[in-house]
Amino acid sequence: KKWDEIHEKRRFNKDYIQNLFSKYVSNVKFPIVHKKANPSWFGCGIICESKGQKERLVNFLESKKINTRPYFCGNILCHNEFDKLGNWRLFPNSTKALELVFFVGVAPHIETPHRDYIESILKQWTN
Repeated sequence: KKWDEIHEKRRFNKDYIQNLFSKYVSNVKFPIVHKKANPSWFGCGIICESKGQKERLVNFLESKKINTRPYFCGNILCHNEFDKLGNWRLFPNSTKALELVFFVGVAPHIETPHRDYIESILKQWTN
C-alpha cells in the first residue's frame, strides 16, 4: 500500500510539473511513454530545443532554488570520467540527448506549496 502511494505521488508530480513546463516554456518536449508502461518517475524529463535554451533554463531554475539534474545517460564519453573510453564524436545522437535534456525532480514529498512555487517561478520565465 505504501509503495502504491509513493508511485502515485511520483506520477502525479511528473504530470503536474510537465503541464507547468508545457504552459510556461516554449519549444520544449517530453519523453513519450509506451502505452503499456506505467513508470514510477524520479524526475520530469525536459527536452529543450537547443543547448542554449537548456543552459538558460537550467541556470534560471537553479538560481531560483529549483534543483535540476543533467541527463547523464546521453553520451557518457563526453564526461571527464569516461573520456578515455572512446571518441564521443562517433555518437552524435547520444551527444544531442546530453546537450538538450535535463530533469526536474518529482519526489513523493513534493506537495502543493512546492508545486505552486515552481509555477510562480516558471511564470517569470521569458522564452
